[in-house]
Amino acid sequence: MEPAEFELRRRIALETRERQRAEYASFGWHEIVDESEATALLDTFNAAFFPNGKLCTPTPFITWDVSRLAWAQTQSSELRSLIDDLHHKCLRALKRCCVGSEPWYALENYNHPCYRVNFTNMPEDLAEWPIEILPYADPCYLLAADFSLGILAVLRKSITVFGGHLVSAVIEDTPLALTDVVRSGLSDA
Repeated sequence: MEPAEFELRRRIALETRERQRAEYASFGWHEIVDESEATALLDTFNAAFFPNGKLCTPTPFITWDVSRLAWAQTQSSELRSLIDDLHHKCLRALKRCCVGSEPWYALENYNHPCYRVNFTNMPEDLAEWPIEILPYADPCYLLAADFSLGILAVLRKSITVFGGHLVSAVIEDTPLALTDVVRSGLSDA
């Protein structure tokens, strides 16, 4: 590849990425572009939730098995319908638990962008999220800024909702994808 062609492709890729960032920001997903900030956030998250390499869930919580969906065809209309229902109902629950304009965090892992999310700005009908809650391709961690509430979606396994208000809000209108409870710690709910 010629240097001029390489430079053109690089510039087009950067412009495309910037347009995508702007689009995500328009509905409340603001990418954390400072790599050291994102790494520090992921390190803090991992220390708090995976102290010994195993998920340590704050109480109260409830965990659903979603492994049956994790291996489903990602293009099936039935799976897309379940994901849309999951996002819609969880968004409604998240909006009920958001305090003012305080952002939440959306994390996957060190290989993907981290986001500050303002759920109050997200439209109710937004189907595809930059990081999907159903963990069939990557894990998803949605956390209040103080880590007191959140959704932890472990790759191809489970979705855990924790924090009394959020657990109650999700249970009140449970997404169709969440049918098989495998663990719960609801004594403090």
